[in-house]
Amino acid sequence: ELQYLQEAQPGVYEVDCVMDIDDFGKAFNLNIIKDNFETLGGYLLHTCGHIPLAGEQIDLPTGLFTVVEANRRAVRRVRYKPKRSGIRS
Repeated sequence: ELQYLQEAQPGVYEVDCVMDIDDFGKAFNLNIIKDNFETLGGYLLHTCGHIPLAGEQIDLPTGLFTVVEANRRAVRRVRYKPKRSGIRS
């Protein structure tokens, strides 16, 4: 699961949006309820109701997501800054 994310700078992570949402939740100790999505990209799409563009910021209760890479069909990579610090090892 951790091959999908890496720490870009202290407390900020670059995450591949194909990461399973359960694995993402476990990595950051979050309780994300699945609702017709399986991946982090699906969660972001579901939450904001559109495909976010590169550079767009999405501020959610789970943390701040900044879209690094996206196309017209999907979000590919994001930078993620958790609301509370720390990652589970």
